[in-house]
Amino acid sequence: MPTPDPGSLPDVAVGRHPDYGIVAANPKQLAASTWMLKGFDFHPIPGHPTLYALANQDRDGIGRTTRTVDLLRRAGLPR
Repeated sequence: MPTPDPGSLPDVAVGRHPDYGIVAANPKQLAASTWMLKGFDFHPIPGHPTLYALANQDRDGIGRTTRTVDLLRRAGLPR
């Protein structure tokens, strides 16, 4: 399988992981994306350098994720 062109990757992608629940991916490993995700209570998953899991998902995880996506879009991410 060919390696995707880095320019075609999104800055941030949010979804659900079977083991980690609500996650965000930072495939370009952008410092700004990392900083914003940590600020929104997403924490790096050891062994997965581009993957971040939402902390305390049982505390309105879907609502917090929706607000995170809205704020990322307002900030110009993801592209």
